[in-house]
Amino acid sequence: MSPRALQAASGPGEGRDAGKQLSFPSPKLLATCLPGKEDKAELELLDALLLGGARDIRVHKTRYPGVLLVKVPMPPEQAYEAVRSVQMAYVRSVVPLQAVVKAELQAILRASVELALRAGLRAGLKFAVRCRRRGKALGSSAEVERAVGKALVEASGADVDLERPDLLVRIEVIDDLAGICILKAGEDSA
Repeated sequence: MSPRALQAASGPGEGRDAGKQLSFPSPKLLATCLPGKEDKAELELLDALLLGGARDIRVHKTRYPGVLLVKVPMPPEQAYEAVRSVQMAYVRSVVPLQAVVKAELQAILRASVELALRAGLRAGLKFAVRCRRRGKALGSSAEVERAVGKALVEASGADVDLERPDLLVRIEVIDDLAGICILKAGEDSA
């Protein structure tokens, strides 16, 4: 399937970005491992996802040591649970990517607000934003965190609490891609 067809087949926020192609369309998971252990981590991911019922799994090694993107034809939450259900020796962490957009601040703001509101962020709840930036597509991670935090406060009336948030907005930037997910308290990455 062509990248454009993959993009068109994606659900809302998954690999779509107003006609701009992404370098690796619709990854559903970001996984990390120790540098040099990517091949073994890939096998663990494949085993876990196959056990979880997935087929047609593709693991993409990024240019960053120890960072893998996983494309699988299932919702990111389901893929995340499949990976979390298996004990792994090489995979260090896994983040479900509920939205993937171009690594541009406005696109990240729109997707983050949409996902957070859909996850139930509202006045009376607390949230935190964590951004991990790899590459030079954006300014600093702190800039992204502040901008997204401000947009979420304005859109939802929720409060920022970096110590004990009810919801955590995770933003993973890899070159021209930004993957975003919302995790509930205690649901930290695997």
